[in-house]
Amino acid sequence: MKLTDRNDLFDAGANCVNYLVNCIQSDGSFIYQQNAESGVRSYKYNILRHSGAIFELCLWLKDNHDNYQLELLEQPIKFLLNHLFEWDEHLCIVERGTAKLGGVALALLALSSFYELKKVEALIPIMKRLAGFLEVCQLPDGDFISKIYYDGRSSSEFVSAYYPGQAILALISFYKIDRNERWLNSARKSADFIVSKPLLTGLDRSRNRNFDTWLSKALYQLLSVEYKVSYVKKINDIVELDLDIMNRFFRRNIDANEIFDQSTSASMASLCEALLAGIHWSILSDNREEAVKIFNSLNAARNYCLSLQVTQKVNGTQFIGGIKKNRRDASIRIDFVQHVLSVITSMLQIKKQLN
Repeated sequence: MKLTDRNDLFDAGANCVNYLVNCIQSDGSFIYQQNAESGVRSYKYNILRHSGAIFELCLWLKDNHDNYQLELLEQPIKFLLNHLFEWDEHLCIVERGTAKLGGVALALLALSSFYELKKVEALIPIMKRLAGFLEVCQLPDGDFISKIYYDGRSSSEFVSAYYPGQAILALISFYKIDRNERWLNSARKSADFIVSKPLLTGLDRSRNRNFDTWLSKALYQLLSVEYKVSYVKKINDIVELDLDIMNRFFRRNIDANEIFDQSTSASMASLCEALLAGIHWSILSDNREEAVKIFNSLNAARNYCLSLQVTQKVNGTQFIGGIKKNRRDASIRIDFVQHVLSVITSMLQIKKQLN
């Protein structure tokens, strides 16, 4: 599948959006996972991915406004709000007895992105309390505690490679709404800590799928507020490393249809997302040549992800627009769709800027 036409890319994104919107259930949750071949659903749930789906839907609707779809999003927002827990004067998300940094960060991102569309002022104090919890998780050196046991209020030894980037992105996103310097200072403090540390490289990076997707997005948003050489260097390092990983996935001149079957839509899309943040920075810094170079390197990966989209009726129409895990596994999970939608939204924005 070759998607050089903007309309084809837009249609693929619209199908992702329609799939997620059609997955909204009466209680506001999404159909979390279902198999496009067997129709079997998983009744597990992950509130982090719930928030992530809202976040990406809002980013799409910011560029492609649809009153009906925006109205439907109020249900998942209410579901999310019903899953907030008190933590002193703050709020957090608790799942299976733990308050996760990433859960609170993605909840704040979901509410911030929804606020940008609807301007629901009642969300402001809620978002402040969520942002306050992120500060609770921040250590003096800028690092974050990834997970805290809710009842005992003790820290878990679990460390996430993704949560700090999500927290920085959430703080800077809320800062752009609230304009309180404390959120910017917290985001900057964490970013300064992270950029001082070396990135995973080579097989360690590839095996751990540590493509610094959320960190790349966070650094780009920070750079849109203030220029800092260390942030630029870190984004450039991420782009260089992840382009190398991309070349490991695709042999020179290989057609996307020949990619290894086990490569998942989520990991491939996450890799693209990290690189797309680098493209956004290149455009912001007037480096069009670099932006075009990185953008063109994503064609095979993008086409692979979209080859996993259900485009025809299979056991009903409810799977159309969904993104399968890979070519061997027809499971569709909301975060598979979320990550691919993120790639499409960014690529459409970049195409528009580069034309």
